[in-house]
Amino acid sequence: MKYIIAIFVLVFLSACEKTLDDAVIPYVEQLVVFADVKPGEYDLELNISKTLPVLGVLKPEDAIISDVTGYITDGNKRWNIEYNTKYKYIIKNFEGEAGKTYQLFLDWRGKHIESKTTIPAGDEISISNYYMIFNEDDWNLEDESWGEFTLMGHFKGSSEYVYLLSAETSYGEYYTRHFMIPNGNTVSRIDWFWGEINEIKNRNYTYKIEITDKVYYDYLENSRGNYDDFDFFSIGGLNIDWNVKGDGIGMFVGKNIKRETVDLGSVKVVTN
Repeated sequence: MKYIIAIFVLVFLSACEKTLDDAVIPYVEQLVVFADVKPGEYDLELNISKTLPVLGVLKPEDAIISDVTGYITDGNKRWNIEYNTKYKYIIKNFEGEAGKTYQLFLDWRGKHIESKTTIPAGDEISISNYYMIFNEDDWNLEDESWGEFTLMGHFKGSSEYVYLLSAETSYGEYYTRHFMIPNGNTVSRIDWFWGEINEIKNRNYTYKIEITDKVYYDYLENSRGNYDDFDFFSIGGLNIDWNVKGDGIGMFVGKNIKRETVDLGSVKVVTN
């Protein structure tokens, strides 16, 4: 039977195979830009490269370009970019200020792109009324103190931004989720834990919220399509509303960061 299945799979894959020899797929070379601007004075990095043709043998280094010129301005001050290494360009001693709008202008071999973003204020979101939902383990009926805990909170924010949650622990940082608040407030999951109830409640849990232009939400939601192994042209990556305009694609977004620490021992626990 297993040989019959193997033959069927081979025939099926052969029937689906398409030869692209001599095929021509329209291709327009574009700039690709990713950068975010945050408050403070620091060296700002920009990822700048170029698109590559769909067909042919592709090598990542073919996307490297080192002769892009341009600058960022807040309307009064101007910071010029300079090439650093590989895909990296840098602006030394950039000054980011919450609430300010910044414009990006880049030129490369007759191609021009521009974009605009505003750095959000850190107080654009507040969280209160924490509580945990306790789900008892079905397989561990003899000990009702073990199970899954979901930390919840009441979020108040702006519909103009997307919020990205990350947990900060002693062994590193991990991303949990991203969301918007269209109506200004929502009750939302922050993170989940698994273990013994007293051990969980002894923790001080710290999480980070990144506040970013809402155009970034569209990118996060739709770029997932690029990971579909069965769709070479992956429509998820093609319908993104890039905020880089002109002869290029990409994201240029303002970002602010807020950190919160929760004493889980003081948080009310409810059983689901």
